[in-house]
This record gives sequence, structure tokens and C-alpha cells, in this order.
Amino acid sequence: MAFYAYMLECSDGSIYTGQCDNVEARLAAHQDGRFRGYTFKRRPIRLIFHEAFATREEALAAERETKGWSRQKKSALARRDWRALNELSIRRTPRRWVTERCATARPSSKPQDEREVTSAKSQPSALTGLPASHPPPPPWSPRGAARAAAPARLSSARP
Repeated sequence: MAFYAYMLECSDGSIYTGQCDNVEARLAAHQDGRFRGYTFKRRPIRLIFHEAFATREEALAAERETKGWSRQKKSALARRDWRALNELSIRRTPRRWVTERCATARPSSKPQDEREVTSAKSQPSALTGLPASHPPPPPWSPRGAARAAAPARLSSARP
């Protein structure tokens, strides 16, 4: 059984993205108004793109990825214009959290020898793997999420 990620162009020019297991039935349901969601007041709709996937999870992942795209990028995918899609995929602005972390990073005054004993302050944190003097990762990063989910520990209490 195949699963599909699809895009519809609505009467107001907006693009709706979804996933299903039967494109013809889903298109008819959107057109008839059986779904009282986004497309209900934006009929008639037109199918502009659909792609088959082996599993529902793959189709859902494709839907979620394309939902976050700009209108121009979705249109390029619907036209199968790979050159425009590639051009629209280039990040134009730097990621804010990367520039903030780089701005706070300072080079050490001297290179550290592997045999030297390191101080407790430069020991990596068990949660983030970064030295304690390093700023914490942003909460949306994998390391930041692990840090936020971990229970608080008392540093002075030892069993």
C-alpha cells in the first residue's frame, strides 16, 4: 500500500500540504467540503503535487518538512524545478545561536598538554559534554533538550 504527501493550491492562492493513503478520495473530500478545516472556505482547490512513499511515517515526515517551506519553495517543488528548489534551499542568514556561541568562545591562553591535570572547571559536564565554563546550549538543540529534561543534581551531596 502506498502513502502520499500532497500539495493543493486553494482558490485564494495559498498552498495546503497534507498526507493520505488515497489521493483521489482525499482530493474529492477536500473539494466536497467534508473537511471543515483550512480548505473548506478556500474551495475550489487544485492538486499541484503528490509523491508516493512506502510508509505512512515517510509521508508524514515529507508533509511536515514541506509545511515549513516558503511559498516559492513549495511552488518550485510542484513544478519539479530542481535548480530553483536548490537555490531556495540556501540559508541566507546565519543561525542566531551559532553566532551567539561563537561570539562568547575565547581561545585559551596556552595549548593544554594531554598529560596535564585539568581543573574541575574545565571538566566536561555530564549532561552537555561541554566544559562548565562554556555557555549552555540553546533549549531547542538536542543537547539543550537533554539538559532541560535532566533532573537537577546537588553538587555537594555525595552518597
